[in-house]
Amino acid sequence: MTVHRQITAMTICAVAMFAGLPVWGQDFDLRSKPYDAARSSLTKSGFKPVALKHNNEDYFCVDGFCEKYPEAINCAGTGLSPCRFAYFSSEKKKYFIVDTHGEIRLTVTGAHWARDYEIEEIRRRQ
Repeated sequence: MTVHRQITAMTICAVAMFAGLPVWGQDFDLRSKPYDAARSSLTKSGFKPVALKHNNEDYFCVDGFCEKYPEAINCAGTGLSPCRFAYFSSEKKKYFIVDTHGEIRLTVTGAHWARDYEIEEIRRRQ
């Protein structure tokens, strides 16, 4: 394999691995951060947690979780306990989603600009 092909293959792998993660520069990387640290970084960068309405059907709202994180869209109750959180960028006028895993220590696993169906759910719950 030529050097050019190796570099191209490595670039494609890197892009695929981190697809969906926004690029803000070297100092702003959410991957593998504890959620509270990522949340702080996002708010300092102008993103606002979206306060969502929660009800009895939101089984993940226990022990003050939804009071602490009103931006929680949902969490699974099994396995790695993935959760999804909503933010809004006033600068870009777009919603932003952060995904985490971990029941005891929430850790960021991904982030992306909200898709149409996610935007609909967020707006319906505001």
